[in-house]
Order: sequence, then structure tokens, then C-alpha cells
Amino acid sequence: MKNCPNCKFEVSDTAKFCRNCGFNIKKYEEENQGGTMFCDECGAKIPFGSAFCEECGFKLDTDNASSSVGFDFGAINNISTFATEQLYEQNGLKVENGVLVEYIGKKRNVIIPGTIEEIFNKAFENNEFVTSVKIEEGVQVIGASAFYGCTNLTSIEIPNSVTLIDNSAFRGCVKLTSVKIPNGVTTIGYSAFYGCTSLTSIEIPKGVTSIGEDAFKYCSSLTSIEIPNGVTTIGNSAFQDCTNLTSIEIPNGVTTIGNCMFYTCTNLTSIEIPSSVTTICRYAFGICEKLTSIEIPSSVTTVGEGAFYACKNLKSIRLSRNCKCGYDWNLFCPAKVEYID
Repeated sequence: MKNCPNCKFEVSDTAKFCRNCGFNIKKYEEENQGGTMFCDECGAKIPFGSAFCEECGFKLDTDNASSSVGFDFGAINNISTFATEQLYEQNGLKVENGVLVEYIGKKRNVIIPGTIEEIFNKAFENNEFVTSVKIEEGVQVIGASAFYGCTNLTSIEIPNSVTLIDNSAFRGCVKLTSVKIPNGVTTIGYSAFYGCTSLTSIEIPKGVTSIGEDAFKYCSSLTSIEIPNGVTTIGNSAFQDCTNLTSIEIPNGVTTIGNCMFYTCTNLTSIEIPSSVTTICRYAFGICEKLTSIEIPSSVTTVGEGAFYACKNLKSIRLSRNCKCGYDWNLFCPAKVEYID
């Protein structure tokens, strides 16, 4: 006897179709070699229906179809719409018209198949169970707040097919340590990684042109970040309170350093401002306590209020005489102002 891969109903070893749901078992086995699932404990890929994991010995819940989160969807295009929907449902994936609208499972390791085009807004919001997510090639959009507040998520694999990481997509994922953004992404939405306090590294591809407001705010473990030359817009407070960030190079093409962009980056020791910049906004470098010197290019015509507020170790600021500086732009900052023209 064996179990139907679709509904778990017990059928004979030679059954070609399930007498309970009509699933084409023979075709499925030919295409998918019996199916696979992933151990909830260690994530190892094992034969579907296994009672114990071959890698770590973990006892699997074979009576609960949702235990097969990460089910191999390799033959999904060759089965009925009904069976496809059943596979999604058994894996905790609530899917409507190719869009993952909600994850209703309780497993730790989740694979999102490439047959899904979009992970919708708030699909995993505040999920406390998921620790790792693999998004397969074919998924194109990670919606707003898709993984917002997934406090136990430690790893995420994003395929090259993804073109949009929307607003607050990974906000509050406090255990996420690293992210590689795929080449197809052009925009990182506002608050996309806000409060990812364990994030130590992130790879931003050359295709990105815009980094949204608050995108990396409160990423307190981030020590360095390389912004590609194609980026022309960086939103307000994008790196605010990145307290372990030591250096950053703003690409030539950015015209505005926004409000509070590096506010309270208390370990920032050096920064290069390119000649494309024309405006440094309010409190852009406020409380950057380890910054010792800075040269503002002649292209900058405006420095906003409190731009260098409380930069207590800043000894030298070089800028043009034609630059208009706002109220208390260097309050509580001992730096000597020198002119470059």
C-alpha cells in the first residue's frame, strides 16, 4: 500500500489513479519520481512519505499533509488544476490566480515554487514559525510587507526572476543575517529592510536605481554596504541608526543626501560625497560622532539645518563660499570651516 501524493488516501501499490480524489498517481510518479519533501528540522530533501529524516533522524508528521512544506512541485504543470490547488493547500500556501496571498502553515523551512508569480502583500506577516525561505525561479514580485515581522527568519533565497522588492518587504526580520538582491531588481522599496538588526551584509546589484526611504534604518549590525553606480535616488533616513556602519561611498549620480540619511551612524569614520550632489538636507550627518573630516564639493549649493549636528570629533569641513547653510547646520560641532574657493 502507498499514499496518494495529493490527498494522502491509502491506495494499492499498483494504483494508477487515486480512488478518493482522482489524482493521476502513475503520471505524477513518472514525472516526479514519487515526490520529495523537506525535513522540518534540518531542511534535508527526502522521499515523500518518509517517517524519519535520513540525515538527522527527526520524526516526521506523516499524517499531516502540511508537514511536506517544500514539496517538490517539479511535475505541477502536468497535473490538474484541482490537484495543483491541493498541493498548494497541503503545503500551507493559499494561492489565487498564481498569487500567493497567504501562508497558513506552521513549518520552518518553506519553498515557494516558481509556478507562483507573486508573493502578495503581508503573505507571511508576523509569522513566528518560518526560519528559512527559498523562492524558486519564476516568482517575480515580493509584495509590500510580505515578510514583515517574521522574527525567526534567518535566511532567504531570492531568484533572478524577481524584479520588485516592495515597501517593508522584510521589515522587522530581526534574525535575518544576509541578503543577496537579484540582478533584475531596480527598486528597493521604502522600509524594505527596516529594523533588520542582525543583517551584516547585503549585495545590491548594478541594476538598482532607487533605494527607498528608511530602507536600511536600524540595521545596527551592518558594517559596510556597496551602492552601485546606477543608483540615483536614496530616500530620507535610508541608513539612519546603522550604528556599526564604518564607511560608505555615495555613487556619482545621486543629487541629494536626504534628511537624516546617516543620522546616528555613530561609527561612520569616512564618507565621499560625489560632485553630482547639490543638496545636503536636514540632519543628514547628525551625531556621526567618529567622523573627523569631510569635504563638500563645489556642486553643493545648500546644506540644511543641523546637517552636521553634534559631530563632536569633526575637525574640518571644507566647502564652497557659495554654499548656503541652514540654521545651526554645525551646532555642537567643533570643526573648523575652510573654503575651497
